Amino acid sequence: MKSEQIYSVWKDRKREIETSADFTDRVMNQVRQIEDGRWRHLPDMNGLIELVSAHVLLKAGMVTAGAVIGVIRVVLVVHVLLFV
Repeated sequence: MKSEQIYSVWKDRKREIETSADFTDRVMNQVRQIEDGRWRHLPDMNGLIELVSAHVLLKAGMVTAGAVIGVIRVVLVVHVLLFV
């Protein structure tokens, strides 16, 4: 019962908070601006996929780069585990 009273008091206090009439419009405009900004800065992944798929040497280069990065990562982990 006591927790219900605490909750009721909390709800009543929350109702007393005043917001401006255009609060929801301002918030939604900011959300739209953030979303628009994010979408403009994202690279075109479909174009990148088509470019990589069309060139055999580019595919081989990416696989080689991934393998080299993987080996470097393994070497660094082993170094940290053994020498630090």
